[in-house]
Amino acid sequence: MNEQKMSPEQIRQLAAMVQNAEDVKCVCGSIVFIQGNKLKRISRLVTGEQYDKFVPLPGLICGKCGEEMVLDDMGPEPDNIIKL
Repeated sequence: MNEQKMSPEQIRQLAAMVQNAEDVKCVCGSIVFIQGNKLKRISRLVTGEQYDKFVPLPGLICGKCGEEMVLDDMGPEPDNIIKL
């Protein structure tokens, strides 16, 4: 990924967009989410390696009810997540 520094004007524009953006809500109504990871195990029989492999998959968990947040409108790649 090509990361470039944002100009002060771009930062102001992004701040205004974030200020006016709609909150994403859990089914319970909470807007607070905690970052977590799911671990997937790939069997050594599949990989041909001596040991099983583990793959961490990042996700979001509701801070109130513990439900996993499914971001179905995001598409297949997480490129549309803005990292500040």
